[in-house]
Amino acid sequence: MKIKVVFSFMMLSFCIVNAQISPMDIVISTPAMPLNINDFKVQDDFQKKVSVLKDSLANEISRRKEEAKEAGKDMENKMGKQMMQQTGANISAADMQKMKSGKMSKAEKEAMANRMMQQMANMSLDEAKDINKLSPEGKKAYSEGLSTEMMAAAQADPNKNLAQQKRNMNRAELAEEQSAITNRIQAKQSKFEDKLAQYRKNKEIWSIPYNVCLESTHKYIDSHSNVSLGSDINEGVELQKCFTAFYNNAAPYYKGMLDERLVDIQALTADYNRLEAIQNMMEYSITGVKKPENKVALMHLEALQEYLSYLRDLPMPTVTYVHIYKFKNEGKVKAKDKEKVVE
Repeated sequence: MKIKVVFSFMMLSFCIVNAQISPMDIVISTPAMPLNINDFKVQDDFQKKVSVLKDSLANEISRRKEEAKEAGKDMENKMGKQMMQQTGANISAADMQKMKSGKMSKAEKEAMANRMMQQMANMSLDEAKDINKLSPEGKKAYSEGLSTEMMAAAQADPNKNLAQQKRNMNRAELAEEQSAITNRIQAKQSKFEDKLAQYRKNKEIWSIPYNVCLESTHKYIDSHSNVSLGSDINEGVELQKCFTAFYNNAAPYYKGMLDERLVDIQALTADYNRLEAIQNMMEYSITGVKKPENKVALMHLEALQEYLSYLRDLPMPTVTYVHIYKFKNEGKVKAKDKEKVVE
């Protein structure tokens, strides 16, 4: 097992160097969450490994977004040329000549693109570019509204602008599929959030005996104030027993919840990829310019990033009792202060 883990991290390191991290690289390299903790070092080692993995994934996501941003700039230029070809009759000879000369300002180009976008798709250029920025709820609402509007327009006058109506109907079909996929992804997310809410309620219950143990341990140490730590009474060891009891109770639920979430994320692989493809196809139907696609779905990587955030944050009790010790250099109790802390 140790050899497998080492090999996984070696493979991940190779991928990081070559800047090609895939969702499967992340899944294979993710360390198993410890179900029992008898030593805080186990907890620290696990969290460090997950943090390294999460940071690497964050860098990969940033890199892909930057690439998409650069590709988007090139796409905007191609979009303008393509739309001029499709709607050249509506562009004045002076504007066409100015565009070809390269002397048209950015504001003039955007104004022209907006006019052509309104003619072609009844939406502004900003609306077209912002499709990918909508929340899941916003995408659903947009898709449903777009489907209704386009279908109604096509039925009202079947013989008007047949080519445009064909493009619109294709967009309507894509919008309908987009809405269905978004609903599936959101359903899995909602299921996880429900389990997370239940876990937080359970944690409050599991924290009660932890705080009782904590207070009892401190009182016992108070009554033996002249005992050197490390001999008969070791504060760290005693307090770790309290935490271990809590953790060993909470960890199975937490691990089961996250394991199920990871299974759901992997089961949605095709949906993540298809949703990104649909977004690109909808933009293509509007602009006539194909957008470069990522080799691996960015949405999938972002879902795994969220999963790793929860995995790194191992179950911790809600502390309502904290005892702070200050020691002399020789290890004797110098003073004792108590305070109440509510999380």
